[in-house]
Amino acid sequence: MLIRNTHPETTSKRKSLDEVRSDAVFRNLVSILETDPAFKVGLNFLDRNPEQMFFKIGDASKAVGVKTYILRYWEGEFKRYLRPLKTRSQQRIYRKKDVLYALLIKNLVYERGFTLEGAKKKLSSLVSCAEVEWQQSIAPTILDDVVIRLDQLTVWVDEYEFDPDTKRDPAFS
Repeated sequence: MLIRNTHPETTSKRKSLDEVRSDAVFRNLVSILETDPAFKVGLNFLDRNPEQMFFKIGDASKAVGVKTYILRYWEGEFKRYLRPLKTRSQQRIYRKKDVLYALLIKNLVYERGFTLEGAKKKLSSLVSCAEVEWQQSIAPTILDDVVIRLDQLTVWVDEYEFDPDTKRDPAFS
């Protein structure tokens, strides 16, 4: 099955810093919520199929425990978080990340009694907390790695020899 990504910000093969941040923030968010028993039920479904990366809407709805039309409705309400891929025939394909966000939304709405608007605010604040944790723990290490690589590149450029008389690069002679 060929999956076409309809979101232009995620079409690149290499992960951008925003994607790395998003994944790290999401992992922090999941680790925060793993202590909730209602959230663990959905995680057990995903753990039974660890190699499965994509789920059709029916499988995703079983994992989350809601009907398919509810997932479709939540896609419109939670556009920032639920963004399944689509095949050429426009079938929705959920990634594990989408299923986990749907589990979180279900937990907020059904288990904790939030309205959809309240769930949006709570989800936003949970993601903000996870982003702050990412900025305090992971971002500095990434930045340090970038600085080290830039220093290495600077040393390499400084050591590079170019013969201005022949205008030839000695490495390619």
